[in-house]
Amino acid sequence: VSNFEEKFLECTKRYYENFSNNLLKQSDLNVEFVTILQDIYDFENASIVNLLDIHTKQPLNKALDEVLVWANKDVMYEDLQKLLLLDSSDNDDDDAFTKRQVKLIATLYNLMTKEASLAPKMASVFEHSVQAVGVANVRKLLQQNNMVITPKQYIKNLIATHAKFLKITEQCFNNDPMFI
Repeated sequence: VSNFEEKFLECTKRYYENFSNNLLKQSDLNVEFVTILQDIYDFENASIVNLLDIHTKQPLNKALDEVLVWANKDVMYEDLQKLLLLDSSDNDDDDAFTKRQVKLIATLYNLMTKEASLAPKMASVFEHSVQAVGVANVRKLLQQNNMVITPKQYIKNLIATHAKFLKITEQCFNNDPMFI
């Protein structure tokens, strides 16, 4: 069993390394990449139950973490930042766009927290994105009001930005204290 398992894990790692590298080369926008990675985890874990011995689950998930999450962490950090900085007001269907963002960010969080050491940088990317959006929103408000805004307008703008990212924290990061 161990001989088969070692060879199986080695081949699985090699296959998914090639698969993810090819997928990234084909796509200009990598945000769908995380959905595909989550589908791979779901497929492989369902296959274990039906096709393999259950004790293979932990080594398989460790191999998947290594080649799908750890090897692609920089792409995932970039994807998180892109998703957080997207301005849904440019889209005709704000509600659907927001739901898509929430789903993708939650999937990223689910994948990246499989490797605990990746969470602090993910939280840092989130924090910097919140700051960038907050500053951009204030600048936009200033431009719309000839560079003069009242304290009430400023506070209202900050509260709206806070509410948006609090919702993301609740829906995507499961209120993880690292993201609050």
